Amino acid sequence: MALLDGRPDPEAEGQIRAYFESMIGEVNSLVVSHESLLGFAGLVAGEASQQFYAKAVSRARLLARCLDGWNIQLILYTRRQDSFLESVYLEGFREEYILGTFQAFFENVDTQQLNWFTLIREIEQAMPKGQITVRPFESISEGSRPFAEKFFKLFVKTDGMDFGGIKSHRRGLSMPAYRLLQGARIRLGGRQTLVRKVLQRAMTNRWLPSAIFLNDRQRADLLFAHRLDNQSLFQEYMPEYPPDFYS
Repeated sequence: MALLDGRPDPEAEGQIRAYFESMIGEVNSLVVSHESLLGFAGLVAGEASQQFYAKAVSRARLLARCLDGWNIQLILYTRRQDSFLESVYLEGFREEYILGTFQAFFENVDTQQLNWFTLIREIEQAMPKGQITVRPFESISEGSRPFAEKFFKLFVKTDGMDFGGIKSHRRGLSMPAYRLLQGARIRLGGRQTLVRKVLQRAMTNRWLPSAIFLNDRQRADLLFAHRLDNQSLFQEYMPEYPPDFYS
C-alpha cells in the first residue's frame, strides 16, 4: 500500500485524520498503542525488507502529515539487543512463522543493524518539533503499576487515577515448554497451536526457567558491538538512566 510506504495520498490521509477525530470526541488525550505501528523489525527471513524497522521513518512522517496541527507525542520503548533478538524469535516461534531453531534464525540476522540510537534519531527528525519520548522496556521490572503510571504521566495528570488494578497477565513460554514443542513439532501437525497454548499455561516462565538462547559469548559480543550506540541512546534520550544501562 503506497500510503504505508510513506508516499503521500491526500485522500487516504484525510480518512485517517477523520478516523482519529471520530475516536477522540470530546476527550483531551487519545492513546494509540500498537507494536507494529512503525512496521516490522525486519529480522525474519521472508519479510518485505530485512532492514531494521525499514518503514519506521516513513510511518512517522505519515503520522505527522495525518495529524498536522495536533499535539503528537510518540512514545517508543527500546529493548536491550540480546533480549530483543530472543523475544523476536520466541514470538515468531509461538505464532508459527519461524519454524527453525534460534541458531538458524540468529545466523541470518545482521546484528550490526540493531542500532536503536540511529533509528530513533531518524524517527525524531521526521516528527514535528521532535515530539518523541524514549523509555527502556526493561523498566517493566519495576512492576506493572509503576510502569503504567510513568507511561501516563508523560502526557496527562495522573492525580486521582487508580492504577491499583493493573496486573500483568502475559505468560511467556518456558525453556522446557519450548524444547518439548521444538522436538514434537513434526508429529503434532495441526495440533501444534492447541498444544502450545496448553504448555504456555501449564509450563509458564513464571515458575520455570525462561527460554534463553544466546550463550554468554554471543551476548557479550553483541552488547560490546553496540556499547557506544547504547551509551549515546541513554545520554541523549534517557538521561535519567545510567549510560551503561544496556551493558
